[in-house]
Amino acid sequence: MLTANQQYAIAYLYDSANQIYVPYVDANRNGTVDTGEIKLIDHDQAMQALTGGLLEVAMREYLVRVRESVQRIDALGHTISPIEGFAGIASSTYEADYYADIPFSILPGGLLIDVKGLEILGSWRTNAAQQASDKQFLLIGHMSSALEHEVWQDLTGFDAISTIRGIQMAMANVATLVNPKKNATTDTLPGLYAQFGYQSAPQTPFTFRSSTVFDNKPASWYLNPDDGVVRGFGILKKQVGSTTPTYRYGPVNIYSNDGWDSFVTSVDTLENNLKAGIAQYGSGCTVSSPGYYFGGQYHAGSCSTVLNDLSAYWTASTSDDVSKFLDQNQGFVNSEHVYRNLTQSADALDVYTLQTVRNELYTQTPSQFWTEFLLPNKQAYGPYYRFSVFIEQWHNVSDNALYGILFGIQNNSFVAGGGYVDVGTVVTPSIPLSEGSAITPAYTNALFTSKHLIAQVNNDPLKTPSTVDPISTVTGNNYHDETDFFIKSRG
Repeated sequence: MLTANQQYAIAYLYDSANQIYVPYVDANRNGTVDTGEIKLIDHDQAMQALTGGLLEVAMREYLVRVRESVQRIDALGHTISPIEGFAGIASSTYEADYYADIPFSILPGGLLIDVKGLEILGSWRTNAAQQASDKQFLLIGHMSSALEHEVWQDLTGFDAISTIRGIQMAMANVATLVNPKKNATTDTLPGLYAQFGYQSAPQTPFTFRSSTVFDNKPASWYLNPDDGVVRGFGILKKQVGSTTPTYRYGPVNIYSNDGWDSFVTSVDTLENNLKAGIAQYGSGCTVSSPGYYFGGQYHAGSCSTVLNDLSAYWTASTSDDVSKFLDQNQGFVNSEHVYRNLTQSADALDVYTLQTVRNELYTQTPSQFWTEFLLPNKQAYGPYYRFSVFIEQWHNVSDNALYGILFGIQNNSFVAGGGYVDVGTVVTPSIPLSEGSAITPAYTNALFTSKHLIAQVNNDPLKTPSTVDPISTVTGNNYHDETDFFIKSRG
């Protein structure tokens, strides 16, 4: 693993369309992505080398534990849940560190399990014909997500984050769990935007201005009073649909120093002056040399010619999606949007996760199924990570039965599902879960060493919990340790 990390250097290229960083194999090791270099996911040799023995063990361990857990859940719930598992991603990024006294002393950074192809073929009641169990299906989904971080914790002794774990961590940091839902009778998202820091208008002292420039009616904002402090806010359309133009999906950011308002007002003023001159003097209206400066040059001559030049300049300058978004003649309505100060706390939910939630709710096929989400209104945030997490559920329209679940986890620098490990966070031994801001799993790293690999024969207090030894409250097993005799060694 260490050799492979040294052999295959990794560089990242930002994909602005998807808001992610894409890893490439840095063939010339210059730290940047050059023409001809291959994406890591497309480089078979690098992928095989970088996903060494630890990742193989993690994937096998995950699938075995999912199967065992499903069998236990089925036994308790009197259900049968056929399941198929296909390994999606088990990966690491560059950097490897040496850690003594753990089963795998060479530990890669950025460990990730994401079983994208885990498919439950249904969860059916054993005592009822063709009756699906939504609660059982949901429980299995939660269990599968939780194992994506528990497997890494067990194998490495380091903290890990899955969707379920991320929700727990966000809730411990005083987040609120919200439930955006859209079906034929319910639409909860418009009333939930305030939970994510959005409001019906930009923050003070931004003031709205509506202008009419040629065939457009651009919206803009200015500071009143203008104290010279640079401010900004984001705009997001509350609801979208199948007929909503793509440029209206947003989001759009406005800054007090971006020049949009001054550009709109200057073109609007010049247009009005030229039209007033033409109205008063007709063809006798002229602009003296050197004339008005716009579009990189001066414009002089008849007012009609200058006005036509100004119109062409305006059209060319406002053909982008942001200008279309802000045009009231192309669908911008203040009341249909929400606004958020761009100065937010580090754990504020990123707008792209919220945009994903909105798009999924409003762009599904309403005659077939409807969608709901469960997510904290803040990110799971710490010194080495910042994750937005959510659970998406799809329901049949005919009977509202649950037929699909997605456990999503999104990082500021890359997007993935599954469980993520950052080797910078070592799990603190033997401290129980806290209700405060710190989340600390209640097990000891000492168990996960070369001396304690098999829990069943080592009296593991995590896997055989008990209230009063030696009785296990989970299995009913009991044990008693006693030394019968001792034989001295040769030395």
